[in-house]
Amino acid sequence: MARARPAPAAPLAAEARFDIPAQDLSAALMAFSRVSGVAVSADPALTRGRQSVAVDGRMRAEAALKQMLSAAPLTAEVINGAVVLRERPLAVADEVDALIVVG
Repeated sequence: MARARPAPAAPLAAEARFDIPAQDLSAALMAFSRVSGVAVSADPALTRGRQSVAVDGRMRAEAALKQMLSAAPLTAEVINGAVVLRERPLAVADEVDALIVVG
């Protein structure tokens, strides 16, 4: 039996043709907004010095943004209809990788 996937949040549900090369994350987000029509808000400190992953193909804006952010410790959330970038919470696996056992 197939499981139903929850529908993406409305601003990210539209499909578009993306051709955005890997680049400075701030520039990539501006290109994403031009193509998708979806504005993304982010604290400049979160995007400074980060690179995006290239996005190429026809897909939902949600998938394109997720792919674009896949190399950064960031996630996109829809809050009151606005798309906002946040730091991705530290996963349990990340915590275990950082564990050092002595003795």
